[in-house]
Amino acid sequence: MKKSILKIVGGFDDGGVYTCEQNFVAKLQEKGFSVDLIIVGKGDRCDDYKAIADNHIVLDNLESKLSGSVITVLKEVLKIRRFGQIHYRTVSNVLRKKYYAILYRRPMYMFLAVKLAKIYGCRSFWHTPNIVSNRFSKMFYTAFVYRYRTVPIANSHFTKKTIGRICKDVVYPGYSKERVRRSSINFREQLNIPPGAPVYGIAGRICFDKAQDIVIEAFCNADIIANGGHLVIAGGHSTLEFFEKVKKIAYPYVGKNIHFLGRIQDLPMFYSTIDVAINGRRNVEAFGISVAEALGAKKPVIAYHLGGPSEMIKHGANGWLVRNPTVENFKEILNLSFNNKENWGGMVTDETTLKMLSVDYNVDKLIKIMEEVYAVK
Repeated sequence: MKKSILKIVGGFDDGGVYTCEQNFVAKLQEKGFSVDLIIVGKGDRCDDYKAIADNHIVLDNLESKLSGSVITVLKEVLKIRRFGQIHYRTVSNVLRKKYYAILYRRPMYMFLAVKLAKIYGCRSFWHTPNIVSNRFSKMFYTAFVYRYRTVPIANSHFTKKTIGRICKDVVYPGYSKERVRRSSINFREQLNIPPGAPVYGIAGRICFDKAQDIVIEAFCNADIIANGGHLVIAGGHSTLEFFEKVKKIAYPYVGKNIHFLGRIQDLPMFYSTIDVAINGRRNVEAFGISVAEALGAKKPVIAYHLGGPSEMIKHGANGWLVRNPTVENFKEILNLSFNNKENWGGMVTDETTLKMLSVDYNVDKLIKIMEEVYAVK
């Protein structure tokens, strides 16, 4: 008989969280689990989540961020606690079965998760997507984990250190080989990029934290465009204001050497277009699913070093790490990478690292963690 897992996801999920949830649901099902979804909010991803779930229920939306002042965090804690108290009976009345585990990523679902774990007689597992950024939040999570016997799992070793001693395990979000497989077609022809021209690429939502403004300004000032290089950018945008700022910086080269694709579905086609991937960031990257995917596609990566990227990229071996998120530092690394272009094709060869970043390996690790938790009396 299949073991059933209940996962809490957000109808408005995007970026790395959405990619991770998709990958993990598919891989858990492939490994013999039934996966039911609680979808919080009727957002853009709601129907996508329904399509991959064995069973599902959709709840009202919840917007919360456990950061800021102590007073702000306490107010948010009360809000998410009330959300859990309101909805746990609704879920248990609709999804009437025995669950092996409750899984969730965003901390705003924690009270709903522990209420359901009690009802279903199982444990809840929190696979955190972000670092813990302040002392009070760390104290709260520590108290919560001990009080409700939740199992915290970090998404990188860097994140694990920010959570503290309560966190024993790391499970990378993991890239799917299906999303990075080699494609026989790419975007070069439709973008009028000459055969053999060097192409850099950015995949991710255009937003302030991801620093596309800094990266594009650095690219415009580096030596690459003058030597026939191109930059291809895939992803939607968080705000029109920031997107317009980014386009203004790129303006002299838009449609010539800098190309905006918008949100795309065909990642293999994107990775088959580029030679080098860039992961822009102006603050810490807890993991960096786009870094893992680019490496999985055998593309060297340029990334800001702080956080998860330093666990995946070995400077000068399979990519290059930027020490400071400034135009000058990105320009320096862009030029360094371009001067090594004859080595690009053979840079990503460490199969051990690629295995450790794959969703297959990390879902197996997650399953082992759950088994070990239940093995302890």
